[in-house]
Amino acid sequence: EMELFPQQDRVADSMALVSSDAFGYDGLDKVYTAEYELDGAGLIAYFSHRETGDDAEKLSTAYRNFLVNFGGKVLEIQLPIKDAQLVEILDTYEIIFSYGTYMAGVREAVTIDQAKKLVLRLFNRIKEASDES
Repeated sequence: EMELFPQQDRVADSMALVSSDAFGYDGLDKVYTAEYELDGAGLIAYFSHRETGDDAEKLSTAYRNFLVNFGGKVLEIQLPIKDAQLVEILDTYEIIFSYGTYMAGVREAVTIDQAKKLVLRLFNRIKEASDES
């Protein structure tokens, strides 16, 4: 699973598995995370493999709703990722998406461009891996 994280700009030895309550959300478990240093600031990429694509899509929406309930604001975004959602929360940006059986995203980005760069890399890795299997 850890091979899904793009290598470029990844902080060495930063990959981890959060078994439950990832990012304060009790519905988010079995989440792999990795820290990145990009454009002079840190951010986190994450993904969670679910049983079905429907499960991944529902989790993506539920987590976005969780962020909104805690003051997050959904913003418009143009990305080649179907149903990707951008949320501004606590002066940072988070992009959430699902692809196949994966729910994934980036968080704690200081700019939208930073979030977009990393989420596109992550999406491409997940897409490659999903298409190979």
